[in-house]
Amino acid sequence: MLRKPVIIFALLVIIALILFICLFVLAYLGVIGHRKICNTPECAEISAYYRKNINFDVDPCEDFFEFSCGKWIRENPIPDDATKLETYSILRDNVINRLREILEEKGNTTNDASLNIAKDLYNSCVDIGRIEELGTQPLLEFLVGNLTWPIISKNWCDGDYDEIGTLTTLQGSYSNSILVNLYVHVDDDNTTYYVLKLNQGSLMMKDVYYEEDEQYTKFQDALKTFMIDSALLIAENSDLDLSAEEIASNMTEAFNFEMKLANIKVNSENDSHTIMTIEELTAEVPGLDWLRIVNEIVRDNITSPNRTLSVYSLQYFKDLVPLLAKTPSRVKQNYMVWRIVKNRIGNLGLDFQNMGLEYIKVFSGQLKLRDRRSDCVDYVKQIFPGPTGYMFISKYFKEEDKQAVLNMVKRLKSSFKWLLANEVQWMDEATKELALEKCDFIQPNIGYSPYYQNTTAISEAIAVTIDPKDYFGNVVRILEFSAQTDWVYINKAVEKSSWNVPPTTVNAYYSPIRNAIMFPAGELQAPFYWGNKYPMSVQFGGIGTIIGHELTHAFDTVGGSYDKFGNLYNWWSNQSYEAFMDKTECLVNQYNEFYWDTAESNLDGKNTLPENIADNGAIRQSFLAYKDWVAEMGEEKLLPGIGFNNEQMFFLGYANVRCGHYKTKRAQYDIKADVHSPGKFRILGPLINFEKFATVFNCPAGSKMVKKADAEKCIIW
Repeated sequence: MLRKPVIIFALLVIIALILFICLFVLAYLGVIGHRKICNTPECAEISAYYRKNINFDVDPCEDFFEFSCGKWIRENPIPDDATKLETYSILRDNVINRLREILEEKGNTTNDASLNIAKDLYNSCVDIGRIEELGTQPLLEFLVGNLTWPIISKNWCDGDYDEIGTLTTLQGSYSNSILVNLYVHVDDDNTTYYVLKLNQGSLMMKDVYYEEDEQYTKFQDALKTFMIDSALLIAENSDLDLSAEEIASNMTEAFNFEMKLANIKVNSENDSHTIMTIEELTAEVPGLDWLRIVNEIVRDNITSPNRTLSVYSLQYFKDLVPLLAKTPSRVKQNYMVWRIVKNRIGNLGLDFQNMGLEYIKVFSGQLKLRDRRSDCVDYVKQIFPGPTGYMFISKYFKEEDKQAVLNMVKRLKSSFKWLLANEVQWMDEATKELALEKCDFIQPNIGYSPYYQNTTAISEAIAVTIDPKDYFGNVVRILEFSAQTDWVYINKAVEKSSWNVPPTTVNAYYSPIRNAIMFPAGELQAPFYWGNKYPMSVQFGGIGTIIGHELTHAFDTVGGSYDKFGNLYNWWSNQSYEAFMDKTECLVNQYNEFYWDTAESNLDGKNTLPENIADNGAIRQSFLAYKDWVAEMGEEKLLPGIGFNNEQMFFLGYANVRCGHYKTKRAQYDIKADVHSPGKFRILGPLINFEKFATVFNCPAGSKMVKKADAEKCIIW
């Protein structure tokens, strides 16, 4: 008799349980209550973007990089003409493609000549038919006087050698800093003024590749082969009757001289500078006519022996003089002229382009030449940032975006100050006050400087004659102009409120001497910054963490050496600085332990330390800024069809900034040369150290994305 009521009761319990589960799921998905689904086109667009990148087969608590970027990597293979592919690569390509459309438009859309000049330079660059027609003749006509190249000139003799004439022609006329490097830069001791500086010259490879180590032999061999093959190809294409054996012998001697220069080069990490007059430098380093060197490089600015220089790498110059003295004149001339030949053969035909590719393959694994049009756009935007920048912001940048990002900067600065006041326990109160002041003084520069809207100033800045049929000549004339432009700033005041980063730049950075962060328009693209109609969760995860990254650079091992006015000044107490350096050891050790399969090597935690400090500070600051935004503005609606809450979307927004993968050779190169950790570890490292990530994704203890104990987390800012 009791059986039927029991069954009915059991059914009612089951139904109630099902209803409860349904209501819970519906509430979680936002169908009811305040957490409703966002059905705007912008929310649909963002949801679709992140869904197509996520590898749903991976547990986010085990590998958030593979979870967030795994599908993106599979569906975006590295092209043959590239060595890596990252989210940043896509954004840079977007800028290139937009500029190409502008440069290929018919007619003048700016009502002035500046864009037409930029178009003429672009047209000369892409006109490969004309470049092939001219062959090596422009190069041969260029290599005269102080740039006579003995290896292809039967008339050259030692009596023609003018050591100082050659090196000053290279830098004073063509900005090639061979053997010595004279330049204008901000005074390290008083960053309100520009001064003249002297440093060691450049080499053709990264310093590490010159080491006597078997692993670098292949790079040294590649350079020597490239040098010999270049000279042989020039001789062949120029119908010069020269001995291949003699060319190989001459270029081998030039290569050996480069190796000797590498041996005396001073490690910049251990370098310091000395303020001295030219007269004092001459006494300290006799054997080079320093007064003549300065006067022939810095033209129209007559120098006396009493002029002061900031001299770096003094020991290098002391070692350079005896090396030059014992090296035959022919070897030195062949070497110095080769250095500009190396750069100029890039302005010749496809034979030389393909030969250069064979050299690059050894370092990077690049298999194919890049589309010439893209290379030409890159060159034009570098040479003529004014007209290209003006057109770019006119067509593609909204003023409302500038204000939106400025508002985010304010929130990020507030977050940094809150964390500094409430969670940074290792810094004493007096130093904290100075850090808070420095944060308040950080100037945000967003989008572009006023210069890029001033068409008159843009036109006046172009003082070079451009011939649409003479690419090689255009390059030479541009070099001749640019080699002399900076000297006018010697001893002039630094305008710290100004910034002239081209709007087309896809990169943000912090300037210690200006105590300012720079976010050009090219950086403000999706998925970094989407726009003010889009959900803020992913935008605080994207551009928000980039803002936090640049702000934190003001307090890393480099930026932290400058005060709020941008002067090189120790504002730290000894106790706080020692505690800070102790904290950095945790990050160094953590990143040293990361093994990068692609490079078949561990990371270099010391080399990447400043960037790792910035990455780890950024994620904490931006998450807090987003939570404060939600507290003020209200919880956002959930994105449709993706199944994640807003805090989880914040972390997906963060990770998708750093999606990317590398070819093995490029990875092995970057692990030595790049000051940034690879994108994979820019995701994993900061999230492993950030307790909120594990909470938001309900990661159990023992997960790879969870440190065993809070004490093991590397937290500085």
